[in-house]
Amino acid sequence: MSRRGSRAGLQFAVGSAAMLAAFPPLGWWPLIVVGPMALTALAAEAPSGGRAFRRLWLFGLLFFAVTNAWLAESHWINWVLVGLASSLYLGLYGWMAWRVLSRGASPLVLPVLWTAHEMVRLCWPLNGYPWQFVGHAVAASPVLVQAADLGGVLGLSFLVTTVSGGLMARLQGRRGGGLAIATLAFLFVYGLVRPAMLPAPEPGPLLAAVQPGFEQKLKDNPLASDARLDALLQGSVDAFRAAAPRPPDLLVWPETIWPYLIRDGIRDGDRDGDPERAADDGPDDQDVVALIVSRLLALAPGRQHMLVGALVEDRGSGRRANAALLLDEDGRRLARYDKVELVPGGETLPWIGSLPEGLAAWLRRTVRDMAGYIPDLEPGPGPALMELEGRPFGVTICYENAYGDFCRRFVRQGARFLVNISNEGWFGSSTEFDHMELQSVLRAVETRRPLFRATNTGISCLVRPDGRRPEGADRLEVDGKDRAVGGVLVAEVPLVPVASAGLSPYVRWGDWPGWAALLGAALLLLRKGPRLS
Repeated sequence: MSRRGSRAGLQFAVGSAAMLAAFPPLGWWPLIVVGPMALTALAAEAPSGGRAFRRLWLFGLLFFAVTNAWLAESHWINWVLVGLASSLYLGLYGWMAWRVLSRGASPLVLPVLWTAHEMVRLCWPLNGYPWQFVGHAVAASPVLVQAADLGGVLGLSFLVTTVSGGLMARLQGRRGGGLAIATLAFLFVYGLVRPAMLPAPEPGPLLAAVQPGFEQKLKDNPLASDARLDALLQGSVDAFRAAAPRPPDLLVWPETIWPYLIRDGIRDGDRDGDPERAADDGPDDQDVVALIVSRLLALAPGRQHMLVGALVEDRGSGRRANAALLLDEDGRRLARYDKVELVPGGETLPWIGSLPEGLAAWLRRTVRDMAGYIPDLEPGPGPALMELEGRPFGVTICYENAYGDFCRRFVRQGARFLVNISNEGWFGSSTEFDHMELQSVLRAVETRRPLFRATNTGISCLVRPDGRRPEGADRLEVDGKDRAVGGVLVAEVPLVPVASAGLSPYVRWGDWPGWAALLGAALLLLRKGPRLS
């Protein structure tokens, strides 16, 4: 092997090892500074733009194969397709780095290019894939994560890769070491000072989450619906006991956990006559839902409410939605929120309506054979607040928790706290749960609002406005396990006084670091100059 080949192999090995070790399960987040340096050097020293693309694309295949291995728990095809698609973004970064740095630019452009490629991955195609950004790894640091309230996860990525770029410049004998030190100092100082600047929280509502711990094969088995309902009711009784002597203000059941299809607006004796759907008729109409909920909440006397995740079908149109229903103590519906950010391939089949009829039919059959059902859900109209005793709050459903910009829209509408209901039973006891917990920490810091999670199999937790990692009473653990278990979590949600806290820069301006980086990257790529030999 030539000297150049050996150097490229070393850069690939160092960059890959650092990036993989920075994310769960190891979570050695300080190494995230090293990864972009080595990978940028690997791309910049390639003999051509095409080679730079292939080098980083190969790294991307390895990186996403490992960090997304949990996707194979649902189906191997999900793991393969997401890995193939996501690795192209890193190939794009490799080409951009080669194009700019091979023309003499300083490594100080690294944060601009890196953040730009993450911005592309965040937004396109469809609703993007916002996982495994540099900022996600840093969310494991209770100090460095505080800067997320300035510019979200992309702002964190920009600051951390600024340290990488400065160190890389210093190693090349260029100016940049001072910038790296100054940026790192800013991150630590801001991270230590910012939580202390938050106003003292006010006592908030008492929330109780029922985590039934259903395996996915049980949750999706219509023959076990009655048994699932019994388990949920017993879990709710356990939650009342855990909350005693104060009854919970809001009892939360996780995503799509109501064991029957709820046909919105349909009463007994008024079915749609569809023979394919007649078989799942049962206690799924509004009257019976109200009866069950009212009798359940009567077990813990007091003015309380219930938030239920359910699959809802609208009468007449047949439109189905992954919904969250807010019910009062009499079981009457106060609000409904339909999930907006649907999972491509899992909840919806993108663009299938524009395909030729024969191809669309084949695709539906293929998906049904693999998944056992056809993803046919429709997205909701957008974020809409619910209210609990005069306190507005926002509900996100599962995957929506990964989108900072989506969550900030609830806070801009006036949300005092956030509730995320989720079902991650698809993923066993994998590192998916750790990734989602890091996402939850980021959402709380970005918005400076508490986030309460109620899940089917874990991790149910309360993330406080200062972004501290959930532990102790803020986290549901059973025999030392925080996933693939059942139990209840009861926690009082602390509310930051709105008048004194205001809105964080991220809530005001959103992903501005990503858009600025895209503009900067475009200008750098358009810059002309001779390629250095």
